[in-house]
Formats: sequence, C-alpha cells, structure tokens
Amino acid sequence: MYANMQSMLDGESELDKPQLNEVQQALANLEDLGWTLAAIADELTVTPNAVQKWKAGQRTPRPLKPTLVLLESLAHRKRVPKKRRYERGGRSRHMAEAS
Repeated sequence: MYANMQSMLDGESELDKPQLNEVQQALANLEDLGWTLAAIADELTVTPNAVQKWKAGQRTPRPLKPTLVLLESLAHRKRVPKKRRYERGGRSRHMAEAS
C-alpha cells in the first residue's frame, strides 16, 4: 500500500510503469544490436542525457507512443550509424587553442 501511495505522490500511475519498461527494453535491444546511446539520441533528435535517463528509468519520453515506434524502427535498420560526433582530435585541439 505504501508503494502505491508513494507512486501516486511521485505522479506515476500504474499505467506508466509498464510503458517505461517497454522503453528500457527497446533501448536494451538497440544496444544489443550495436547502437550507442549517443547514436540513438542523434536519430531521435534528443540529448544523450535524455536517453540515459530513459534507460535508467528516471524519466519517461514524451510523447511516449511515437518514441516507442521510432525506437522499434531503429531496430529494423540494416546498418547501425557509426558516424563520429567530432573530428579525430577535434575536441582536444579546441581545448588547447582556447587556453
């Protein structure tokens, strides 16, 4: 009973919990296929931090259903993106030039 009261106080309903598990399962499936959280974030045009919070169960993506559909569509792609987010050595050179 205490758990139900606490979840109501936290703004979670019983319906939210299974949906969050679906997101976590979809993310785990994509990682098994070779996707990184950064690549997933790039494809969904969200931050990698947001995807990490979904994976940890700290947040729920909004809107939920379209996000689940997009996650499932990524799992059916033949090629996993391997693009670099930065040029080789780009971050370290920028840091050295700035100082």
